[in-house]
Amino acid sequence: MSHLTKTFIIAGLTLCLASLLPQSVFGKDEIKASISVSPVKIEPVLDKGSTYTAEIRIVNMAKQKARLSFSVKDFSKTDDGGYRFYAPGSRSATFSAANWIRLPNGKEMLDPGGKVNIPLTIEVPKNAEVGTHYAMCFVSAEPVFESEAVKRSYVIGIARIGCLVLVTVKGKTVRKSDVTFTVNRFNVSQTVPFSIRFRNKGNVHRDVIGSVTIDQPRQNRKIEERPSLPESTTAVNGSFKNLPLAGKFRATMRLRTRDGGLWTREQTFYVVPVKQISAAVLIVSLIVFVVSFFRGRFSVKLERKDQTNT
Repeated sequence: MSHLTKTFIIAGLTLCLASLLPQSVFGKDEIKASISVSPVKIEPVLDKGSTYTAEIRIVNMAKQKARLSFSVKDFSKTDDGGYRFYAPGSRSATFSAANWIRLPNGKEMLDPGGKVNIPLTIEVPKNAEVGTHYAMCFVSAEPVFESEAVKRSYVIGIARIGCLVLVTVKGKTVRKSDVTFTVNRFNVSQTVPFSIRFRNKGNVHRDVIGSVTIDQPRQNRKIEERPSLPESTTAVNGSFKNLPLAGKFRATMRLRTRDGGLWTREQTFYVVPVKQISAAVLIVSLIVFVVSFFRGRFSVKLERKDQTNT
């Protein structure tokens, strides 16, 4: 028996034995925590030196008992619209509210299907700057097991949901924003991207909502409401799809804010079927070449025939 044959037999026996063993030998089952949190945004308008209390309602959606914990983070917005989180006080943040917020220090146990209301207290300093200050409050849930031995037999999935806190301190607020709307002017594809940049230059947050439309063919891209934080840029990216192969189009952007701001921008763009035109030119060129080639061959044969007859 050859060495290669022995190798295949051993590999086959190993696979057969592996199929008979319990799955837990090779991998663990996963148990995930699942919770719902409401509200997901708290927006009080407060005086300097005041105290405000709200409640966060948490529901355990899983079939497993959950251990809840709470934390507060500073954050900043990234250029692509995401968030970057920091420990409170770890960086200079003019509009931070993380150190103003108090959540329970301990851990809360919640039975499957159980509900609990957690107090959230905001203490505004007397020397707070006027405008919107913000932070993110997180509720984390971890499945609870009978013992550590049982816990070690599972892969644990921890749930973490944030509640956005936007505290506006009363005083002389400034609402000032710039909006840019960009569409690729010349496009070789039937999918045309667009981008919106909403620059909030004021000291209060502004909730932005709107749409981008084209008429021929009719397409409407809704812009879901999102907060634009003070001295930050909110980015919105999208695209129009399945446009005609060629043509001239006009895109209209309409943005508004809940505090009465309104912006309208228009952009003209073109779809040029470069690939289709290139393919057509190539085909025509080939046809002309073939016709010219056979025409030349036929002309040479006629000349030779005439010379033979002469």
